[in-house]
Amino acid sequence: MLAAGGRVRRALAMTIATIGALGAMALVPTPQAVAAEDPDPAIAAIDPVLAADQDLAVEVSVGTEATEDLDVAVLVGARAVATRSSLTQWLDASGSPALARVATATIPAGSSSVQVTVPVADLPWSAATSGAMLLAADVEGVDDRIRSLVTRDLPAGGPTRLALAMSTTTPETDTGLLSADELEAAVTEGGTLAEQLAVGQAGAALGIDPIVPASIAALGDDAPDAAVAWLEAARGLPQTFALPYGGADPVVVARSGVAVPSIAGIPAADGTILPASLAEVPTTIAPVVDATGSALDAALLSTLASGATVIVDTDDLDETLDRETPDAHVTVGGASVLAADAELQSLVRDAVAAGGTESRDGVARVVALLATITREAPALQRTLVAALPDDADPAAALALQEAVASVAWLEQTGIDTALAEPARDGVLVPSEASQAGTDAADRVAALVDAAAITESVATTLADPTTLVAPVRLQLLAAIAATSRADDDAAVARFVELVAPLRAPVSIVEGGETALLGSPAELQVTLENALDVDVTVLLSARTGTNAVTLPEEPIEVVVPASERIRVPMPVDVVAAGSGIVRLDVRTPDGVALDSASLRINAQPAFETILLVVVALAAALLLGFGIVRSIRKRRSGEARGDIDPATEQIAAAAGSDARRATATTTDPGAPA
Repeated sequence: MLAAGGRVRRALAMTIATIGALGAMALVPTPQAVAAEDPDPAIAAIDPVLAADQDLAVEVSVGTEATEDLDVAVLVGARAVATRSSLTQWLDASGSPALARVATATIPAGSSSVQVTVPVADLPWSAATSGAMLLAADVEGVDDRIRSLVTRDLPAGGPTRLALAMSTTTPETDTGLLSADELEAAVTEGGTLAEQLAVGQAGAALGIDPIVPASIAALGDDAPDAAVAWLEAARGLPQTFALPYGGADPVVVARSGVAVPSIAGIPAADGTILPASLAEVPTTIAPVVDATGSALDAALLSTLASGATVIVDTDDLDETLDRETPDAHVTVGGASVLAADAELQSLVRDAVAAGGTESRDGVARVVALLATITREAPALQRTLVAALPDDADPAAALALQEAVASVAWLEQTGIDTALAEPARDGVLVPSEASQAGTDAADRVAALVDAAAITESVATTLADPTTLVAPVRLQLLAAIAATSRADDDAAVARFVELVAPLRAPVSIVEGGETALLGSPAELQVTLENALDVDVTVLLSARTGTNAVTLPEEPIEVVVPASERIRVPMPVDVVAAGSGIVRLDVRTPDGVALDSASLRINAQPAFETILLVVVALAAALLLGFGIVRSIRKRRSGEARGDIDPATEQIAAAAGSDARRATATTTDPGAPA
């Protein structure tokens, strides 16, 4: 099927063509004979390039089965298209150029297409006619004239060079690695990777997803022989470059502003080593980024161009091309980029994404445009660039490459050749990202932040790969999925994966702790939820002046799946109570857990004084008791006395006190 843009453009073209078509050339539709509902009509030459003595064979399609027989008329233009503007007007269905009917046919009921061959003698072309020729069909029951092009081979000129870039596509995975079955299905005959490899072997620059060599390396001896052979064949391609892992959208990743980690040197959980560096991905050129359908500003373009060859659309540049079509190489704000001709890029996308008659029509349009460009200045050798979309049909891409290779005035070349041409200066027309693009970038940033915390936790392990490998791989899988589409499920799966890993060691809170004397020890209980040993830093700070705590954190190895008590030295300097704040962090400083502990402190000197006073009191009490016992035994102690004797004793004591006071103070009253 056509891309949305192509479908809209074609619908508009059909409407305008209907208004401008010459009445003598249009067939009058019969109400009873109509094509199927909502047809997708197309006409295409079986061979997009004709030799001077070659018959014209075309296929006319109405997209779906006709309910009754449909009459078809095939029409061609008598002269070659002279300029690009004339060709563009034809493709945009504007104007009504003169056409000649050269054949008629019938699409039978129950069929959707018919092939028609027009003998060369019936074509209104001379032997010297060359270039892009108008081709059309009027179909009974179809209101709009169906338009296409066919090219009569050019005698000389150019060659115009065309560099194509295509990315491999791989199955989506939650684990970040492909299974043996997934690999084998992709690389054997009919598999996506097998067909895309053929496009690279035909000359297009082929982007290799690192997930392929990574999966082969992880499988080791269990990797399918076909996958190993595919990778070896990829090493022999003339143009290969590395893609973001899992086929993530590089524009979305760059817009996120975060550095996405690679799998470089990270062992898998079973100890097998994943590729030590991206150099193990077979590459011959720098990464290529197709930004022709993306919103760009100067900063984003600069970021992308710092590590890759960026392909932009000429519609993204503020330039007017009044003369012949220029080379693709452009310098924009100091960045060296390749500008794909906007019209050519659009036609290439339609040609390789449609399939069937529409795809052949697309290939014919691309070749016709290249023929017209070549005729603009036959002595020039322009190097143009086009990016094949991710959803390109490999068979259609091969058909386009075969058409380019079939003529002497066209030549498929490499991305490096396009970059070697002198660059013209260009100015970017900034465009604002859509809400969907912004949301995708935000999701990528959130994923990387979550993974960074987890990987920091992993550094506390004796063998960090037990956490890093699966987390890193599933992070890359989630980024790939959510960058290409609004895939919240991929984000949710990754967040669920890392949630228990973000706080593997926790503080087991207890009740109030008494600290008596100095030095004392504060007992802190730590619990490890993982089945591997974890190294953490335990630190404490207090809001009371009664105690002082260690300034430096204490390094602790918490055994797998266990609780341990960690003694923390404390100096008690005053009596009082307060709160001690406990924190557990990774060696890299990532917080794992925190807790508050209430303490009651009693310093050392006050404790000793209290003990001395208590002992003194006990000794005095004991001495008094012993003395009383001795006196009683010796008879010196008074026994019980009657009340009268007690009153006499009390009066005698009172007189004695007054006498003493008089002697001390003579002026006192008697």
